[in-house]
Amino acid sequence: MPDSHDVIRLILNQAKLTKPHRQRNTSNQSKRQCRLAGCRLVENPEGITQTTINHKVKNMKRTFKSLLAAAGLACIGLGSLLTATPAQAVPPICFEQGLTLNNYPLDGNNVPGATHAYRCNNATTGVKPSDARTQTLFSGLQALPANVKTKLKAQNVRYFYFNNRNEANEFFANTAPYSSYPVFAQSTGRCGYTALSPSGLIVSSIYDNCYYDQILNPPLVVVNPSLKRSSYHESGHAFAFALNPSSPRDRTTGFVFLFNGDKTILTPANWSAASGGQAAMTQAQRYSYLCNMFSVTALSNFEKELGANSAGGPSGQVCQTSTLPYATYRPIAKTPTVVAGEKLPYFLTSPELWAEAFLITIDGAASPSNVLPTVDRVIGLNQSPIRSFNCSRAVLESYINLLTPPPATGPFSLAAKGCPTNPGPL
Repeated sequence: MPDSHDVIRLILNQAKLTKPHRQRNTSNQSKRQCRLAGCRLVENPEGITQTTINHKVKNMKRTFKSLLAAAGLACIGLGSLLTATPAQAVPPICFEQGLTLNNYPLDGNNVPGATHAYRCNNATTGVKPSDARTQTLFSGLQALPANVKTKLKAQNVRYFYFNNRNEANEFFANTAPYSSYPVFAQSTGRCGYTALSPSGLIVSSIYDNCYYDQILNPPLVVVNPSLKRSSYHESGHAFAFALNPSSPRDRTTGFVFLFNGDKTILTPANWSAASGGQAAMTQAQRYSYLCNMFSVTALSNFEKELGANSAGGPSGQVCQTSTLPYATYRPIAKTPTVVAGEKLPYFLTSPELWAEAFLITIDGAASPSNVLPTVDRVIGLNQSPIRSFNCSRAVLESYINLLTPPPATGPFSLAAKGCPTNPGPL
């Protein structure tokens, strides 16, 4: 079958071959009309009659129909080919940040490719995180403790700042060397994501716009409410990987053992019965203890997106006042451990608890109301008789300050924090 260009050429040639000569009209009116119409009068040397012209016109119409049909088929075939192979989205373009600086992660030090910070532009629209927010993100990361930055840099941990999760996935799925490892492109990160490849690559992504689309219905897209806390949480994951890429420290048998113990002792031993020489807590004592831990704070959309149960108050609060829980949380069976499982389920896994405890150890437990106010209060609470997640936090404090597991003695030892001294490998 001829291609579309051949068909068009055939149509034009046929039109030329079958074009009838105009009969001479010698009337002044006809000449004047022809000049106005822009045509040209010719003689009729072949003596062509009107009947001959009619036959030629009829043949011309028949030829045009067949050629146009062929042209239509050719064009339909071409259109189908283009439609069957849709254009692939162009991945974002990521630009190095801090090319002339030397303070991780803005540490290009005038060496191309040496920095550990990147801002990524949408390749089609040019949209990118603003200069001001980019500065906020990376200057915050520069303020991480020196020991932490030393370890992250030694393991070549890189930070990428994207407009959103979808663009991050496009970049990692189509850019070497990350495209070789599916772990970097995922659909569950809300405000950021950190991954370790089998080859040891560690990458932390921060999103300028968060996707709350796993649980919330309808889903939400919101401007990242705290670049600092998002990036510190992701840095906590990266730190666990960097300490030992072949055996991340947030899931060792020793850390998991201490973490599970911490979950249990969120509830005082004498919550419902006498224990260790202490009388059982009264109802008033239980209410005060529970409300001190969970406060009267409303759940944020972020906490709801991370699985927090909305039972209790109108905005998912546990307590009405500092001493009175909502009716849902008054039964003695609603222990602090049980309530924690309802209000912060996402963080009751060892890797997520590690990352959030890392953030709290460095930046404190005071979270903006639209980030993780209840989560961070509970994890970071220093309530008597023992702080929340005491032993998990003790491990983080040792690694952040010493880059080692807790030593046998000294202020960073487990014994100094009242924790089991032989929990297993840390």
